Amino acid sequence: ITPHEINVGTLTLSVEMSEGWNWFSVNVSGDDMHPNAVLATLEPEFNDIVKNQNDFAIYYGEENGGWTGSLNEIDVKSMYMVSTSNAGMLEYTGVPVNPANTPISLGTGWNWIGYLPQSGIETNDALGTVEADFNDLIKDQNECAIYYGAENGGWTGSLATMSPGQGYMLSVSYESDLIYPNG
Repeated sequence: ITPHEINVGTLTLSVEMSEGWNWFSVNVSGDDMHPNAVLATLEPEFNDIVKNQNDFAIYYGEENGGWTGSLNEIDVKSMYMVSTSNAGMLEYTGVPVNPANTPISLGTGWNWIGYLPQSGIETNDALGTVEADFNDLIKDQNECAIYYGAENGGWTGSLATMSPGQGYMLSVSYESDLIYPNG
Protein backbone atom coordinates (compact mmCIF):
# COMPACT_ATOMS: atom_id res chain seq x y z
CA ILE A 1 0.00 0.00 0.00
CA THR A 2 1.39 3.37 -0.94
CA PRO A 3 0.86 6.29 1.47
CA HIS A 4 -1.45 8.21 -0.84
CA GLU A 5 -3.90 5.30 -0.77
CA ILE A 6 -4.35 5.56 2.99
CA ASN A 7 -7.05 8.08 3.78
CA VAL A 8 -7.82 7.32 7.41
CA GLY A 9 -9.64 9.94 9.44
CA THR A 10 -10.39 12.37 6.64
CA LEU A 11 -13.64 13.54 5.11
CA THR A 12 -14.42 15.48 1.96
CA LEU A 13 -16.66 18.49 2.34
CA SER A 14 -18.75 19.20 -0.76
CA VAL A 15 -20.55 22.52 -1.17
CA GLU A 16 -22.51 23.37 -4.31
CA MET A 17 -21.71 26.84 -5.63
CA SER A 18 -23.92 28.82 -7.97
CA GLU A 19 -22.79 31.61 -10.26
CA GLY A 20 -22.60 34.86 -8.26
CA TRP A 21 -22.34 35.19 -4.49
CA ASN A 22 -22.24 32.10 -2.25
CA TRP A 23 -21.91 31.92 1.54
CA PHE A 24 -19.93 28.96 2.81
CA SER A 25 -17.77 27.57 5.60
CA VAL A 26 -15.38 24.65 5.93
CA ASN A 27 -15.63 22.05 8.74
CA VAL A 28 -12.52 20.03 7.85
CA SER A 29 -8.91 21.08 8.30
CA GLY A 30 -6.16 20.20 5.84
CA ASP A 31 -2.42 20.76 5.58
CA ASP A 32 -2.94 23.67 3.18
CA MET A 33 -5.79 26.05 4.03
CA HIS A 34 -4.80 28.77 1.52
CA PRO A 35 -7.70 29.80 -0.76
CA ASN A 36 -5.77 28.29 -3.72
CA ALA A 37 -6.01 24.87 -2.03
CA VAL A 38 -9.48 25.08 -0.46
CA LEU A 39 -11.08 26.55 -3.59
CA ALA A 40 -9.06 24.41 -6.03
CA THR A 41 -12.09 22.52 -7.39
CA LEU A 42 -13.84 25.73 -8.45
CA GLU A 43 -13.28 27.34 -11.86
CA PRO A 44 -12.78 31.01 -10.99
CA GLU A 45 -12.25 33.73 -13.54
CA PHE A 46 -10.19 36.91 -13.39
CA ASN A 47 -11.47 39.28 -10.64
CA ASP A 48 -13.64 36.71 -8.82
CA ILE A 49 -13.44 37.45 -5.08
CA VAL A 50 -13.54 35.59 -1.77
CA LYS A 51 -13.86 37.41 1.55
CA ASN A 52 -14.56 36.96 5.23
CA GLN A 53 -15.40 39.62 7.79
CA ASN A 54 -11.90 41.13 7.73
CA ASP A 55 -9.94 39.98 4.69
CA PHE A 56 -10.31 39.24 0.99
CA ALA A 57 -8.54 37.72 -2.00
CA ILE A 58 -9.07 38.33 -5.71
CA TYR A 59 -8.46 35.72 -8.38
CA TYR A 60 -5.80 36.94 -10.82
CA GLY A 61 -5.34 33.71 -12.77
CA GLU A 62 -3.22 30.68 -12.00
CA GLU A 63 -0.20 32.18 -13.77
CA ASN A 64 -0.40 35.23 -11.46
CA GLY A 65 -0.62 33.42 -8.12
CA GLY A 66 -4.31 32.50 -8.15
CA TRP A 67 -6.17 33.96 -5.17
CA THR A 68 -4.16 36.97 -3.95
CA GLY A 69 -4.86 39.41 -1.12
CA SER A 70 -4.95 39.72 2.66
CA LEU A 71 -6.94 36.48 2.93
CA ASN A 72 -4.15 33.88 3.13
CA GLU A 73 -5.92 31.10 5.02
CA ILE A 74 -9.44 29.71 5.19
CA ASP A 75 -10.32 29.53 8.92
CA VAL A 76 -12.91 26.93 9.98
CA LYS A 77 -14.30 29.41 12.54
CA SER A 78 -15.24 31.94 9.85
CA MET A 79 -17.93 32.25 7.21
CA TYR A 80 -16.90 33.26 3.70
CA MET A 81 -18.55 34.83 0.70
CA VAL A 82 -17.25 33.96 -2.73
CA SER A 83 -18.36 35.65 -5.92
CA THR A 84 -17.66 33.24 -8.73
CA SER A 85 -18.27 33.55 -12.46
CA ASN A 86 -18.97 29.83 -12.82
CA ALA A 87 -21.18 27.43 -10.89
CA GLY A 88 -19.34 24.41 -9.50
CA MET A 89 -18.68 22.17 -6.54
CA LEU A 90 -16.27 23.12 -3.77
CA GLU A 91 -14.69 19.88 -2.59
CA TYR A 92 -12.03 19.90 0.10
CA THR A 93 -10.65 16.94 2.02
CA GLY A 94 -9.33 17.20 5.55
CA VAL A 95 -9.62 16.05 9.13
CA PRO A 96 -13.05 16.76 10.67
CA VAL A 97 -12.99 19.67 13.13
CA ASN A 98 -13.84 18.79 16.74
CA PRO A 99 -16.46 21.41 17.67
CA ALA A 100 -15.91 20.93 21.43
CA ASN A 101 -12.24 21.91 21.01
CA THR A 102 -12.93 24.81 18.64
CA PRO A 103 -14.81 27.62 20.40
CA ILE A 104 -15.77 30.63 18.30
CA SER A 105 -15.41 33.92 20.20
CA LEU A 106 -18.35 36.18 19.48
CA GLY A 107 -18.18 39.95 19.75
CA THR A 108 -21.13 42.27 20.09
CA GLY A 109 -22.73 43.03 16.73
CA TRP A 110 -22.21 40.99 13.59
CA ASN A 111 -20.04 37.86 13.53
CA TRP A 112 -19.35 35.86 10.35
CA ILE A 113 -19.27 32.31 11.70
CA GLY A 114 -18.46 28.93 10.23
CA TYR A 115 -20.38 25.77 10.98
CA LEU A 116 -18.19 23.07 12.54
CA PRO A 117 -20.31 19.92 13.16
CA GLN A 118 -20.45 17.17 10.53
CA SER A 119 -24.26 16.99 10.39
CA GLY A 120 -27.19 19.38 10.62
CA ILE A 121 -28.34 20.49 14.07
CA GLU A 122 -31.46 22.42 15.06
CA THR A 123 -30.58 26.10 15.41
CA ASN A 124 -31.61 26.27 19.10
CA ASP A 125 -29.30 23.35 19.93
CA ALA A 126 -26.45 24.55 17.71
CA LEU A 127 -26.44 27.99 19.36
CA GLY A 128 -26.99 26.66 22.89
CA THR A 129 -23.83 28.25 24.33
CA VAL A 130 -24.48 31.71 22.87
CA GLU A 131 -25.50 34.35 25.41
CA ALA A 132 -28.45 35.54 23.34
CA ASP A 133 -30.77 38.48 23.96
CA PHE A 134 -34.18 39.39 22.59
CA ASN A 135 -33.98 40.24 18.85
CA ASP A 136 -30.49 38.80 18.29
CA LEU A 137 -30.41 37.46 14.72
CA ILE A 138 -28.81 34.65 12.75
CA LYS A 139 -29.01 34.32 8.98
CA ASP A 140 -27.58 32.27 6.17
CA GLN A 141 -27.79 33.22 2.51
CA ASN A 142 -31.53 32.47 2.33
CA GLU A 143 -33.09 32.15 5.79
CA CYS A 144 -33.00 33.71 9.25
CA ALA A 145 -34.04 33.22 12.86
CA ILE A 146 -34.57 35.78 15.62
CA TYR A 147 -34.05 35.11 19.31
CA TYR A 148 -37.27 35.69 21.26
CA GLY A 149 -36.10 34.37 24.63
CA ALA A 150 -35.95 30.79 25.91
CA GLU A 151 -39.52 31.03 27.23
CA ASN A 152 -40.76 31.97 23.72
CA GLY A 153 -39.11 29.22 21.70
CA GLY A 154 -35.58 30.63 21.53
CA TRP A 155 -34.33 31.06 17.96
CA THR A 156 -37.46 31.23 15.80
CA GLY A 157 -37.77 31.62 12.04
CA SER A 158 -37.17 29.92 8.71
CA LEU A 159 -33.60 28.98 9.72
CA ALA A 160 -34.61 25.94 11.78
CA THR A 161 -31.49 23.84 11.15
CA MET A 162 -27.84 24.77 10.68
CA SER A 163 -25.84 22.63 8.23
CA PRO A 164 -22.27 21.73 7.19
CA GLY A 165 -20.80 23.86 4.42
CA GLN A 166 -23.11 26.79 5.13
CA GLY A 167 -21.92 30.20 6.28
CA TYR A 168 -23.78 32.27 8.85
CA MET A 169 -23.96 35.85 10.06
CA LEU A 170 -24.85 36.13 13.73
CA SER A 171 -25.70 39.44 15.40
CA VAL A 172 -25.57 39.31 19.20
CA SER A 173 -25.91 41.81 22.02
CA TYR A 174 -23.28 40.22 24.29
CA GLU A 175 -19.83 38.69 23.96
CA SER A 176 -19.76 34.93 24.49
CA ASP A 177 -18.27 31.75 23.07
CA LEU A 178 -20.08 29.57 20.59
CA ILE A 179 -19.23 25.91 21.18
CA TYR A 180 -21.19 23.69 18.83
CA PRO A 181 -22.36 20.29 20.03
CA ASN A 182 -20.77 17.38 18.19
CA GLY A 183 -23.15 16.60 15.33
